[in-house]
Amino acid sequence: MSARLLRVVIAKDYGFRTLQATSQGDFALKTYVLDEYQKIVGVTITGRISGQQARGHVVVSEPPGAFTGVAGDRCSGDVAWTASKPTPPAPPGPSAFFQWAAIRVPTGASYRYYFAVNDLNCTNDANEVLITVAGRSTIVPCSRPAAFASGPLAPGQTYQVTSQAQDAINGRVVKRGTPVTVPLAMPEPGDLWTIVSGLPGTPPS
Repeated sequence: MSARLLRVVIAKDYGFRTLQATSQGDFALKTYVLDEYQKIVGVTITGRISGQQARGHVVVSEPPGAFTGVAGDRCSGDVAWTASKPTPPAPPGPSAFFQWAAIRVPTGASYRYYFAVNDLNCTNDANEVLITVAGRSTIVPCSRPAAFASGPLAPGQTYQVTSQAQDAINGRVVKRGTPVTVPLAMPEPGDLWTIVSGLPGTPPS
């Protein structure tokens, strides 16, 4: 057994909710804890806080009359430690949630095939979504719950589709969310298509 078993010390569990440090940032904490064999060991933690960093030593010792190993040695250890003030996570970027849909639109004796978004909901200051399919980009405003999201596509093919929520002011993007890429399959012409009563806008040419 060595001090490496004490990598995490939850001070409040031992009655220390705060550390008292000197004006130079030095501190010392001495207590007793149970080791993995349910034996009491002494722990002394010393260190110095300087700015956003702290460093010091953890010393483990076996009190007299406590557990002794088979070889007659006592539990002991002395390891150096370092710590720094955690960096708060960045605030979440613009986000959008929606459902993908495949739509075919009759054009005379044939059809044109498109991807569309339904039930669009934007959060974290997003006001538009940039969608890229087959090298063509489309901006869908968050004010529209449904919209075409691609130009005409070939049926029966799978496309890598990328969507990215954005916060734009007067046409200038001030903040972007995380781009998300997914594979989307356009159904075959002979697949079962559901007739809908209306379209989410004018089909792109």
